[in-house]
Amino acid sequence: MLSDYNINKLNMSGLYGCEPNKKYRGQLFYDNLNHCCNWTFQVVKNHEGNYFMRDTYWSSGDSLSIPLSDENIDEFRLIFEWVKVRKIRLEETNHYENHYRVAVDSGGYSFPKYFVDIDRIKNKEMMVDEIDSKIKSLEWEIGSLRDRKDNLLNGTYKVDWF
Repeated sequence: MLSDYNINKLNMSGLYGCEPNKKYRGQLFYDNLNHCCNWTFQVVKNHEGNYFMRDTYWSSGDSLSIPLSDENIDEFRLIFEWVKVRKIRLEETNHYENHYRVAVDSGGYSFPKYFVDIDRIKNKEMMVDEIDSKIKSLEWEIGSLRDRKDNLLNGTYKVDWF
């Protein structure tokens, strides 16, 4: 049972995380705790007024649901509030000092989603560093191609190597 005190601590628009725990998976997935389970949760309240942490793996709502109680509520930590973040692409993560990398759908940890606080702006210095790194990489690639070309033209590079 969840006390009013702990109900008032819940953030209904929050994304919560919990360490994988065998006590919540049952025997079927006892040895594979991450099977169809992200261990990221949203709070749901059923028609009887009971609160659960529902895993975000299945959008249909068929995910692991853990009944909340005063004994287990502290196992769940708030990661962020959905209304206070916006989604970004993986390529943009280098543009922000801080971002969230979370598994929130069936892509799980293999294909996580990235979010930043809604008021976060891109860091100019980080973007310049990324561009400089790409320029350096392309300059090296151009130099390598010029060397290959020179070696081909002067006969020191085998044609079948290219």
